[in-house]
Amino acid sequence: MTDQPALAMGSGPQNITEKRGLVWTSFPPELRCKIFEYLPGTGRGWSACASVCKEWQAELEKENFRRLKVTAADLETMAAIIPDRANLVRHLWLNIELLRYSCQACRQREGKSWYLKNHNLIRKAIEKLWAILSGWRREGAGLTLELSMQSPSDKEHFFKNFYFGGEPEGWVFDPSAPPTQRPNMERNIRAGHDEWHHWIDDRNTTAPFEYALERIFGGVYCSVPRIPANIPRLPMVDRLEIRRQTRRPFEPHLLENLVNQLPELKSFTYELWQKWHVQAQQAADRHHVRFFGLGLPRKLRELSVFEETNEAFASVFVEGYVGSPPLPNGIRMASPQVGAAFATLSLLLEKLSVAFMIEAWDFFSAYQPGWVWDNLTSLVLTSRRLIKPENNQEVDDMERLLSSAAEVALSMPVLKTMVIWNFRMGHAFKFYYCAKDTRTDKETVIGWRGTWDFNPDASVINSWAKVARKNTRYNLRVTPEPNIDEGIKSLAKAIKLLDLPSEVVHPESLLQMLKEADTSWV
Repeated sequence: MTDQPALAMGSGPQNITEKRGLVWTSFPPELRCKIFEYLPGTGRGWSACASVCKEWQAELEKENFRRLKVTAADLETMAAIIPDRANLVRHLWLNIELLRYSCQACRQREGKSWYLKNHNLIRKAIEKLWAILSGWRREGAGLTLELSMQSPSDKEHFFKNFYFGGEPEGWVFDPSAPPTQRPNMERNIRAGHDEWHHWIDDRNTTAPFEYALERIFGGVYCSVPRIPANIPRLPMVDRLEIRRQTRRPFEPHLLENLVNQLPELKSFTYELWQKWHVQAQQAADRHHVRFFGLGLPRKLRELSVFEETNEAFASVFVEGYVGSPPLPNGIRMASPQVGAAFATLSLLLEKLSVAFMIEAWDFFSAYQPGWVWDNLTSLVLTSRRLIKPENNQEVDDMERLLSSAAEVALSMPVLKTMVIWNFRMGHAFKFYYCAKDTRTDKETVIGWRGTWDFNPDASVINSWAKVARKNTRYNLRVTPEPNIDEGIKSLAKAIKLLDLPSEVVHPESLLQMLKEADTSWV
């Protein structure tokens, strides 16, 4: 395990209660609580304090076991020490290390045999973890499960500045912690000077080769036979996270299999990468229709899907086209069937955010008379229609989208937030609706922010005024925000400048994206 050891008995403070004039039980309870809260923030080694006395051991174990990061090799150890402390674990991260590859292979795509070997490593790790968790004596749900995978070699060649979830990146992001306590953000491998891999003075200076880039995303072999995972149900897991640091996709049938065995799942954060080739994208969309249409547990209430797109990456595949055709101009074309699947799924949800995997127009077009979103409070979508208009037709397309969104929002009686946004290199835009009814804020507003001027037709404003009158107690207020004057060269910068809701992308993922963009060749 790469987090703090369960009961480190090293050189920490010993026998404090035996020292004259310093009796632990004489301290006021509130002071003792403050000390326990302070210790985890003192850096590595704090868990050695568990050896002070039984009270220290019991209290510090709560923090020590609260968040664990393990590799497949750690699972046996975890199985031995955790069962009696299962109720202390709140967040468990399994990081699966795949096969290493040499510098001779770093410019080559991953072969089928290599792909299958890695798939078997993933499947076996999942099976082992599920078997261990099924034996935990745990009271109720409340466990967050995070999954990641990468080859340690992914970071050793062209992509030294990328975050993959392995070592020595640390493990968890705490927004309240000072930078010195975020080792995963600061201890990334320094690139130095490596001309063979296009690194000069800690900066990536040239785009990588197509196959080198494809390598870190794994092979694409839709017809290769796989062995399904044999896993039991895990009712203790109510949150699942797969973040964008996992560039290799989980094989679709394996992903469906493991999610189906989480019957109490209420929140799912799924960050993946767009496909770079037409056939791979079409195959992925067929899976998405099935997975998001029928494959998720019925108790799911919050879903965040972030399909990361990178125009610089896409241009590498367009310019280096060999074999499978790349996406036209590197642009991901959304499938209307996937949009319709999400629209149907959203009828059961409280919060939904989908970035780039679907087109907002397809979502709203799937609306059927009689549909009512009784529980949906937050909806965040992307649309390619929100681009800087070059002609009247593009203006009309934007306004039709926003009017359609308002028409559907009439059937969302408890909706508090709707955001529709987009990013293309150099440009970004968002439109938002917000209904506030708190002690300090009582208003219903629409607004927009972007890199160009936008003056919607009165019909758009009137459509949203109807939503305000029907679903809230307040008249609509229109509050456009100042234009963004900064140049936007990355998706991460766009998300930050647009001030999008936090459910769009995990806070740590956004920080990773910003840091990767800082050292990109773009």
